[in-house]
Amino acid sequence: IRDFGTGLTKDEIFNLYCVYLDSSKTDDNESTGMFGLGAKSVFAVSSSCEINSCLNGILSKYILAFGENNVPTCSLLQEISTNEPNGLKIIVPIKLQYITECKNKINHYAKWYNPVPKIDGMVLEPLDIKIEGDGWKLCNYKGYSKSTLIIMGNVPYPIDINKFDLYSNLLESNFILYFNIGQLDITPSRESLS
Repeated sequence: IRDFGTGLTKDEIFNLYCVYLDSSKTDDNESTGMFGLGAKSVFAVSSSCEINSCLNGILSKYILAFGENNVPTCSLLQEISTNEPNGLKIIVPIKLQYITECKNKINHYAKWYNPVPKIDGMVLEPLDIKIEGDGWKLCNYKGYSKSTLIIMGNVPYPIDINKFDLYSNLLESNFILYFNIGQLDITPSRESLS
């Protein structure tokens, strides 16, 4: 994973990757996240990763891994001069048996991002948009039964249409409704709306 953002200092790396439930995005409606879990999501598919931060001509290489009691630890390996632009590069070793599953999950979730990320070696399925307005779209999409989805922080949340008797027929129409982070309450697992 490579971005060309601002890069991170040593303190920012350690705070971001080694502290749970502390997020740099708590008050940010433009970025995905806010629970301090995303940076640790690497542990869903691997026990470690390499983090390379380019910041103002210095490339800092770190190893992130599980330490004692499953608490993330981050070790600085080296700092060298570089001509690379600022940003982060994260290298995650994935077992061969999980690669297809990872690609499928990436394809499913990346389509909800705006803008849709460019991923080397993958062609993402675009949304088949029929009509759209301010904060909503009507489209065909795969992966969910016919129902309305709420997108908040680039994360899709299916709506339980049984809770909306009056509008249940409309909500079965593949609508996508967009909300800013924090406009709706979600469960701590980020799996559903609360």
